[in-house]
Amino acid sequence: MANMDNATLDALGLGSVPRKQMERANSAKYRKGKNNVCDIKTPQARTCFTIFVDCIAKKDHVTEKELRDLVERRGSELRTRQPAWRIFQYYRPQLIANKLMVRE
Repeated sequence: MANMDNATLDALGLGSVPRKQMERANSAKYRKGKNNVCDIKTPQARTCFTIFVDCIAKKDHVTEKELRDLVERRGSELRTRQPAWRIFQYYRPQLIANKLMVRE
């Protein structure tokens, strides 16, 4: 699923997202955390971290849009039938809590 507007979400029966919330999500930036070693046991969480590291490679930070695009392109690595971005969003708090990534 690519970035969707409220009309598309409504058509799919998923409701709508407040405009401010959508703008905030699209303007979020992420950077590497203090910890570089992923000691999370869950394979999907480790894959999410690997995708994040590949996305940020030689940059200071990465935007949510850039990250989402890469996660969706590499979704097959997550081995799930659910949308790849949904899986990443599920594990993102763990990655932040383990100081693997920081949301700005």
